[in-house]
Amino acid sequence: MKNEILIKKLNDFIKKYKAENTLFYMFWKSLGETDDFYIIGGAIRSIYNNNKPRDLDIIVKSGMKGILERLSGVSMYRNYYGGYKIDLNGLIVDIWDFESHWAFKKGILPADEKYLTESCFFDFDALVYSPVTNYLNIDRYLHAIESRTIDFIKNDTDYIECNPGNLTNVVRAIVAAIDFDLTFSTSVTTYIKSFLIKNDFDSLKKCEYRHYKEDKISFEHYNRILQTVI
Repeated sequence: MKNEILIKKLNDFIKKYKAENTLFYMFWKSLGETDDFYIIGGAIRSIYNNNKPRDLDIIVKSGMKGILERLSGVSMYRNYYGGYKIDLNGLIVDIWDFESHWAFKKGILPADEKYLTESCFFDFDALVYSPVTNYLNIDRYLHAIESRTIDFIKNDTDYIECNPGNLTNVVRAIVAAIDFDLTFSTSVTTYIKSFLIKNDFDSLKKCEYRHYKEDKISFEHYNRILQTVI
């Protein structure tokens, strides 16, 4: 899919939700008053594949406090990545600023928009779009799909160990492998193995329900993954 087509689909999605969802309209209007903001990750991937996004991940360069203040009374709470999870009439938005993003906060990467793609943990999540400038970068995601392999954006020990996702990352990688018929790189296999050794199927399912609120991984899938990585 050409970038221009995907950009149009992304903007059509935003326009639709602004028209149908009052809280989202208010939220988007507040975003427009910040210097820079970006959509990252799964929502872009879903729209690329003609699916409805499960949620929306947004990172702002500055001004997140003002955005949250203008949403007083809206259900929100801290997520485990250091940002906030907001319920906008059923559309879930996770929002961070550059200062609270784990890779920037830990000093793993410079806190600059040029490093947003690199700040994604897995390559299948590495999609970045700026509604302000129409900048779009999905190169690493396309590489993952073309290679049929899930890998880390950075195969660096500090980078991997500093990410707070832990078992949730394992769940997301397994679900992506199922959904897109992907395999795991050697380093991702080692990462998954380290968590599956310490966590049984029930622990995995509890984490899955927290993240997806629905069944994604069957016991058969779990056993297949277990045989692959151990």
